[in-house]
Amino acid sequence: MKVSELLVEANHNKIILVDFQPAYNGGDYGHDDALTRTIKSLNKMNPTDILAFYNGEDVGIEDSADDVMHMYIEYGLDESIAQRIEFREKSYAWLRNFMDEGMDASIIIALVRYMVVNRINDSRDIDSETMPQVIGQDNYEEWESLIEGGDMISIPDIAINELKSMSGALIGGGGQHECLKEIQLLMNAFNIKYKEVGDWIYG
Repeated sequence: MKVSELLVEANHNKIILVDFQPAYNGGDYGHDDALTRTIKSLNKMNPTDILAFYNGEDVGIEDSADDVMHMYIEYGLDESIAQRIEFREKSYAWLRNFMDEGMDASIIIALVRYMVVNRINDSRDIDSETMPQVIGQDNYEEWESLIEGGDMISIPDIAINELKSMSGALIGGGGQHECLKEIQLLMNAFNIKYKEVGDWIYG
């Protein structure tokens, strides 16, 4: 959907952006074009609450919050809007082991919800008796070799309450089936509403 159509359904004062950052600049997966369109929209909308996730030193990327903010400004974002952005460094690929194998999103969401509620960071810490209760016996039987074979998912250091405060936000960034999808699955696990803006998505 276009931004103009989404504004009717979403809170256009709340924006979540994922992995628009220098490390992914200049690639062939549409980062630059999506960022240009995003900046144009933000300048028109003048949102009050912006949450921007990025990958940093924890995953071996040198980008800092200042680096990311300066990139937004270089792409034309009004500096008064840039100053409102809350930057959050996140880890990388915390759900991807199961995502990339094709596990259904509903199973991952059930796992994420259980892990957060029970303060479990590593899915391997869920024992084989409890796991079928969490995801369903049939799902467990289908994915047992993956789950018990050493692959895992983890919970990132992302404040769920902060995400809840952004309910109804417009969301964009990338990669569409990678880091952006991980944030969306985390939000889905706690019924946090959002609206994708197609023009803001890359990858």
